[in-house]
This record gives sequence, C-alpha cells and structure tokens, in this order.
Amino acid sequence: MTKPKRDPARTAALLSLVIFPGAGQIKLGRRWRGAIFILLTLVCLAGFTTQFAGPFERVVESHLSLDPSAERAEAGSLWGIVARWLLALAIVWAASVLDAYLVARRDPGPMARLKLNPRPDDPPPKKPTLPPPPTPKL
Repeated sequence: MTKPKRDPARTAALLSLVIFPGAGQIKLGRRWRGAIFILLTLVCLAGFTTQFAGPFERVVESHLSLDPSAERAEAGSLWGIVARWLLALAIVWAASVLDAYLVARRDPGPMARLKLNPRPDDPPPKKPTLPPPPTPKL
C-alpha cells in the first residue's frame, strides 16, 4: 500500500494557519515573505497591546475605586479598539494562509524539492555524470 503524497500547498497553508502566520512561507523556503508576515502579525499584536492597555487600566481603576462618588469609566470604548486590531490580525493571518497556499501551488520552492526522508518506493537519485575529458590534438 502506498502512502498518498503530501500536498506542499496544503501543508504550507496549515502551518500558517495553525502555527503562526509566515510559518508556511518559511517552510517553502521563502524566508523574506515569512518574515514580512511575522512582522505584520507582531505589529498588530503590539498595536493592540499599546492601545488597549491605557483605556483598560482606567476602566479597571475606576471600578476598583473605593470612593462611591468616583465617576465610572465606560468599557464601551474598549470594544472599538479590540475589534479594530482583531480585524487587522485576522486579515494578516488569512492573507498569510492564502499566500502560502498560492505560492506553493505556483512553485513549491527549494525546501519542498528536497527529499530528506525518501520513501522505499522512490527511485534512487540519479548521479551526475561528467562528460568525458577532451582528447588532446597533436
């Protein structure tokens, strides 16, 4: 019984979906593309963290205040920040998955062409042959 061959496009897309955006591109040997998606993801996470931290701290402090006359901060403004950055992160993540799939379909890249673990039913690799040396003319 032969095992079905793994589809490099599906593998790359799953890596970008499950592990981290850009992992599929790196698996395909496209390091710069993978680095760009990783950087975009980190920018989304950093932007979310920096914009969310200040308003969240004000809401928590106002609700934990022991002064009954203290004005309560509304948490409604937090949802806009969360929605904006989660949407940006979802777009980057989806673009990474789609890009990994399409790039692997077009050209699997140098890493996919390597046979690190050949199967027993694979033909042996061809050895390069050199042309015969030229005969000297007298």
